[in-house]
Amino acid sequence: FEDNGERGFRPAEWFYKYSESPIHYHTEWMMRSREQEYDYGPLVQLFKMVSENTYTEEQINRILDPVEITKHAAIRGYSGDWDSFTLDRGKNAFFYRRPTDGKFQFLQWDSDLAFREDNEFYNGREYFKAWIEKSYNIRLFYHFLDDMLQKYTKDSTRLNAWLEAERDGSPQYDPDINFYNTFFKNRELRAHDLMGVNRTIPFKITSQNGQDFFTN
Repeated sequence: FEDNGERGFRPAEWFYKYSESPIHYHTEWMMRSREQEYDYGPLVQLFKMVSENTYTEEQINRILDPVEITKHAAIRGYSGDWDSFTLDRGKNAFFYRRPTDGKFQFLQWDSDLAFREDNEFYNGREYFKAWIEKSYNIRLFYHFLDDMLQKYTKDSTRLNAWLEAERDGSPQYDPDINFYNTFFKNRELRAHDLMGVNRTIPFKITSQNGQDFFTN
């Protein structure tokens, strides 16, 4: 914050600032509910764990929901939604801690800058990038990304029907269907390059030199 009342932009990050005090975190991580409690404890402990980067899969999954976070990242990554936490900007998503189990996940918000064809699929935010590139998380991310490629994007009958319904529903809005079809085609190629040959390797059992190890 500056003396004239303005403020500079500093993107949010999963970063421990060597302090438990909420005042060090609340400008990047503004509370949107239960503000009067001013309890940043669970968030700070998460930042401490990911900053140290010595956690196990079991430990981090007590705090984060890997399925919901990688699903969210795959959607925003596929659409090239650069102005968001899982890509370039450290913003434009709600980080939600569920009351049922205390785990964090993202909630979608503000994707008006999506559909950038040449953008990356996940970001360079240091600690999020380190988390998603763990083998157990990148596998999930690729699963959801490939699921979109196969079912909901290029040559998707469902999606084309939806775009046509949007076009036919009102003369006030005419989606550029050709733009989206071109985007889907080009984005698929980039996604395949990202995932590499592992995307098409069939499942097989290779234990014990291929010998059957199942019981009756």
